[in-house]
Amino acid sequence: MFTKTKLALATAVMLPAMTFSTQSLAAASNEDLSAKIEMLEAQLAKLQQMVTQQGEKQKAIETTVSKKVDSPVSGMKLTYGGFVKVDAISSSYSDGERASSAIGDDILVPSTIPVAGKSGSRRFDGHAKTSRFWFKTTTPTTMGNVNTHFEMDLLTFDGDERISNSDHSRIRHAYLKWDYDDNSSLLLGQSWSTFMSTMVLPETAEFIGPTSGVIFNRQTQARWSHKLS
Repeated sequence: MFTKTKLALATAVMLPAMTFSTQSLAAASNEDLSAKIEMLEAQLAKLQQMVTQQGEKQKAIETTVSKKVDSPVSGMKLTYGGFVKVDAISSSYSDGERASSAIGDDILVPSTIPVAGKSGSRRFDGHAKTSRFWFKTTTPTTMGNVNTHFEMDLLTFDGDERISNSDHSRIRHAYLKWDYDDNSSLLLGQSWSTFMSTMVLPETAEFIGPTSGVIFNRQTQARWSHKLS
């Protein structure tokens, strides 16, 4: 049983103890808060650094794209085309028979017409060798337009009708042409020879048209052209 004297003494002893415990708890809480604040500040600094680095990367990407768009070779135009053509050729000879598997099977070549034969002959030939396909590009630059032309067909003479009538492709044109001003150009590659002008040939349904007395030649060349005004 507590008396008033003992109760007062117990109260006097407990109050300092409670005060000390509260002060210790407050000090511990302040230390925890300081540690947490320091940790948050470190995380915030790290996030700011990451944002800065990401911004620099994005700026570098935008700069690279801008340089690519402003490149002098932008705006290239690509065109392609072609046609499928089937030829049916009937030939009648009065002086002999034409040699088989020759260029005369596909197109009219005067030198393949037989002469001084014993009797006449008739031939029929059909093929799709003159079908054609091409790619063209035009690229504007600060120094003039740069054009390319690639064209091919199947007019070779090594097919075998006994098996599959297969024919190899061949290059007709493959060149790069630089128009460095309105009247002058430089061509590198394979195209028509300057020994002939295809502009004077009449338009015909036949692959070549007039062949007698005409020289057809496509060859690799370096050609400079200039228009006279």
